[in-house]
Amino acid sequence: MIMKWFKQLLSDTSTLARSVPKLPEDWGSYLYQTDDNLPASNRLNLALHDLAPLAGMDQRTWITLKLRQPNEHGLTAPEEYPAICKIEDDIADALVARGAVMVGSVTGHGQFSLNFYSPDTQDYDKVIDGIMKTYNGYEYSCYSEADPEWEAYLRFLYPDAYEYQFIVNRKIWTQLEQQGNLHEVERAIDHWLHFPTADDAKAAASEAEGLGYTMLARTGFRRQRISPPTQHQPPQQHPAQRN
Repeated sequence: MIMKWFKQLLSDTSTLARSVPKLPEDWGSYLYQTDDNLPASNRLNLALHDLAPLAGMDQRTWITLKLRQPNEHGLTAPEEYPAICKIEDDIADALVARGAVMVGSVTGHGQFSLNFYSPDTQDYDKVIDGIMKTYNGYEYSCYSEADPEWEAYLRFLYPDAYEYQFIVNRKIWTQLEQQGNLHEVERAIDHWLHFPTADDAKAAASEAEGLGYTMLARTGFRRQRISPPTQHQPPQQHPAQRN
């Protein structure tokens, strides 16, 4: 009887894990200021943008922890970082095994939140309570709501154009570092800019030179399309990489 129960348990868990197809991953993070001018950080799976909303994943669940030792900006301090990572791993493993998709996290105001989408949220509160009992002393809350259009992911977690550029720049920085680049060594970096009029170009060049940039060339306007130089392709960030 015990062996039959054990086999059934393994079968049920495997079925839950297979209920969500393998999804692409491209994790990135960025900093921003909240409406009250305090810093916050979003980390998310960027690869879900073109797939969102996923069919049947109508329920959003977010779990919020109160940080024990936030730094002076309300973000995760190095001393508490390993514990937060472990809590995230435990919660993510448990909910993903039940068919959820983790889409991202938010850190700020002395709190850390995890965000998931799933077909339903049955027993999620019990699962979270069971996990958090092993982390005595952490204040936490768990909420769920219907979000069939994934507005929380698309409109809050996902970066705007400038924030996305920050993520790309950071990935390029990491790629160069992995290739042995010494960031403290000065080197020339070229920028290619287009302007609607010659006067706009001159004004921008003058302002840039005032900031210490050197203008190498300025070409006249042509009607044909001018392709910019090839850009570096940023590396894929490992999903375990956090702020």
